[in-house]
Amino acid sequence: MARIDLLNKIILQEALAGQNIEIIYFDEIDSTNNYAKTLVQESLHKNKLIVANSQTSGRGRQEKSFFSPSGTGIYMSILFDSCDQMYKNEVTIRAATACIKAINTLSQKKVQIKWVNDLFFNGKKIGGILTESIGESSWIILGIGINLFTSEFPSDLENIAGSLNDEILTRAQLIAEITKTFFTSKDSFIDIIKYYKENCLILGKEIAFMVNNKNYSGRALDINERGNLVVETKEGKLTLGSGEITLKSSSFTQ
Repeated sequence: MARIDLLNKIILQEALAGQNIEIIYFDEIDSTNNYAKTLVQESLHKNKLIVANSQTSGRGRQEKSFFSPSGTGIYMSILFDSCDQMYKNEVTIRAATACIKAINTLSQKKVQIKWVNDLFFNGKKIGGILTESIGESSWIILGIGINLFTSEFPSDLENIAGSLNDEILTRAQLIAEITKTFFTSKDSFIDIIKYYKENCLILGKEIAFMVNNKNYSGRALDINERGNLVVETKEGKLTLGSGEITLKSSSFTQ
């Protein structure tokens, strides 16, 4: 029998009681990030949390689709004023650490990060983060998608996608914990980078990637103070600010 996990605006308001954030809920929408973009055109005065029960056009980085079926995952966007113009890598790294800290707090499960924005559990991708800025605006859109108990995937995803599969945790609990952790953390970015590195599954491993249409391979050495990935290649050390990487081994498990 499929698990039923109710989610609506009232449940979210109760879970986020005391938090200074406006909650916007949809039973179905194309993409919470897309909706957040429409709000940036308005005169904004308050951070917003946009949550959907399902998405018809969920997406990740480089316009890749994110499977978002009804009732089984977290599909949320936080629209907030960065004030000090945080760069997108910093927001993504702060969000990734907030996600795994929230999951660890609520479920004790060990989730890891594949630089820069993917969340992995038991060797499979369970979530991702999409950070977007709009022109010169100081407002940033932080999209987070996590498969909480999704059990069926399209054929092209069934071997690489997974779920957290926590039997007790609810979507509202995790959405609230991620949101609170992201906004209330007092850690410096140096401390956040340290935590990120401790939970990053690629450091010390052989990876492949592309820069300026040229293929490279090398060993992931470090993540620097700006959240960039440092890789040792035959051509010397390269520092990646963004892009897609793959592990050269056939599995993401350690």
